[in-house]
Amino acid sequence: MKISLIRNSHRAQLSPAIVTGVWLGVWFLLTWSGWQAYIRPGFNLWLGLAMVPFVWSIRQPGIRTHRALIWMGLLIALHIRFHMMIWFWLATGAGVVWILEARHGKLGWLPWIWLGLTSPVPGFVTEIVTFPVRLHISQTVGKVLAQIGFPIEVSGNVFLTAGKRFVVAPECLGMNTLVTGWVLLTMMLGVLSVRSRRSFKLWELLGLYGVTTCLLIVGNYFRTGVLVLFQAMPGTVGHEVIGLMCLLAYGVLPMFLWLHLRMRNLPPKSSHDPKTPPAQATIWVGLGLLAGMVVVQQAAWGEHGYAIPKPAKAHFEWVESAWADWDHCQTEFGIDRYYQDSVLVYVKPPVRFWGGNHGPELCWRGSGYEFGQLEIQVIAGYQVYWAELNKPGQQPMQTAWWYENGEFHAHDQWQWRSLTIQGASGFQLVNLTASSASVLLSEVEDYLVNHRPVHRTL
Repeated sequence: MKISLIRNSHRAQLSPAIVTGVWLGVWFLLTWSGWQAYIRPGFNLWLGLAMVPFVWSIRQPGIRTHRALIWMGLLIALHIRFHMMIWFWLATGAGVVWILEARHGKLGWLPWIWLGLTSPVPGFVTEIVTFPVRLHISQTVGKVLAQIGFPIEVSGNVFLTAGKRFVVAPECLGMNTLVTGWVLLTMMLGVLSVRSRRSFKLWELLGLYGVTTCLLIVGNYFRTGVLVLFQAMPGTVGHEVIGLMCLLAYGVLPMFLWLHLRMRNLPPKSSHDPKTPPAQATIWVGLGLLAGMVVVQQAAWGEHGYAIPKPAKAHFEWVESAWADWDHCQTEFGIDRYYQDSVLVYVKPPVRFWGGNHGPELCWRGSGYEFGQLEIQVIAGYQVYWAELNKPGQQPMQTAWWYENGEFHAHDQWQWRSLTIQGASGFQLVNLTASSASVLLSEVEDYLVNHRPVHRTL
């Protein structure tokens, strides 16, 4: 009789978990039309999935809360308002958090951090905003090496030494150093939290991630310097090994030692043994809410997947006159494409500070190109990004881009996004690409001087 009661108890606990897992699997398949264009499989995603048992474990059993339900409603509202996938991703996670916290107890803050890190947003953000940082690192490392007597010249992100010209790749083994460091820190926090049965406060987590970010940036300075000293070219074993060693030495190891010493000096916290059984109705209510999200998703995404509404104003008025006699087409996202002979122009719609602008940093790489030399050039009194595009089996191309809104001219993301936060109108992206540097320079000068109104520089 006792064995029978134990089996029935285990079945009662296991059944909701199985139902939840199966339902989430079905839900994911139903919404796959939108996720397949959003999720970016890679090292960080697989590492994030591997740490689910540690990050998503109950930190305070029996202390049930419904706080995630409020966040879920807010995030759904943001998704409907802005049509941004990150809000739907976070709302989905909030639904799962609510089911677990309302049934079993508090999870802590790590699941929310996990949701952010496993989304493509950190990769997008670091890819875009670290462009000027990478240039600054290259310039600083070059100056330091030159001062200590190392024969080197720096042009943008390109190092010239001993007759060799090479670029330090922003990634090693396909990993983004910053994002990978954050993911590994989250895994360490999850493991130590489970072992010590303690949860971290929000201010502690913010401090830890802030310190880790600073350490990883310092590590990138040393990584760049060591790669230059040993002349380790991108794609070689030495390049990847040096990158991994700097990631471990300057990011992972210091934080692991600090966390290990801190948690070892704290006595284990006794777990709360709930006297009341978990509410059985919670799982069905939660699954019902997630089912409602499928309806919201399909209504927002449309019949053929996620559809971003076209902007009311695709570009500023002077754009059409600049390339009026060129071949022209417009994509479903409102991006204007002008082309003639060996020159290609993309004009991308004005966006506010929260919007994505299909930046060249991402779009060209998504088309199979890699950036070679990258630098900031001054043309007709305006600063623009200038880069070399390389693709296996093809001749290198030259590309230049900047942002404009009819009043201000900006060359990087930090500038125009900070201006729109202060009330400036949205900025459009202008990207010109040509087969040679001389042709590109001529086209850029012609547009900035003869076709576009005078803009204020920053």
